[in-house]
Amino acid sequence: MTDRYDHINIENEKTFKIVNSAYEEFGSCDYAKASLNNIIKRAGLSKGVFYHYFKDKKELFDFLVYFSIKILTDDLGKNIDWQDNDFFNRLRQSVVVVLERFQNYPYLMDFFYKHAGKMERLSPYHQTANISPNIKNKFYHYNLDFSRVRENVDIEKLITVSELVISGLTTEAFKKFKLSGDKVDIDFIMNEVDNYLEFLREQFYRKN
Repeated sequence: MTDRYDHINIENEKTFKIVNSAYEEFGSCDYAKASLNNIIKRAGLSKGVFYHYFKDKKELFDFLVYFSIKILTDDLGKNIDWQDNDFFNRLRQSVVVVLERFQNYPYLMDFFYKHAGKMERLSPYHQTANISPNIKNKFYHYNLDFSRVRENVDIEKLITVSELVISGLTTEAFKKFKLSGDKVDIDFIMNEVDNYLEFLREQFYRKN
């Protein structure tokens, strides 16, 4: 956590309630239409308690952007098996990490996709490279062995295509469950991810 957010302890139950409530509100509304009163009411707290932790709606939103990136990149750093040098295994591990985090913050996915553009346009202070230095480069390059890749395959394009496929797959799965009102089935999503990763391996790896 940076100095700006040193006073915000996410382990605090009241802060946790505010953050989850805010994810739900901002995940369903544009920033201008999001209601601070709704956030406070849904969290079951008083306005006085809210203002003890956050100055206003803007500070809360900025914290959500920072926190969203911070927890996911920290989770990746701690839970990826960096000794496993297969790229597709690493990609699978990243999906597991993200899905596990979404269990604690069920509206985090909604927030991400509602405000993805906003996150990209925020100041460098909020960008992933500054929040969690080197994690992106480490994820895509550290201790990975691409020797099994077919000779005519561009490695960077393999990485980009694979990430787009898996990211798109998981996003559509979440949307499907949200529209149906059903509980997100993690096992179903991971089975789909495994099927597509196997397909990608068949396309990009040399036959043994």
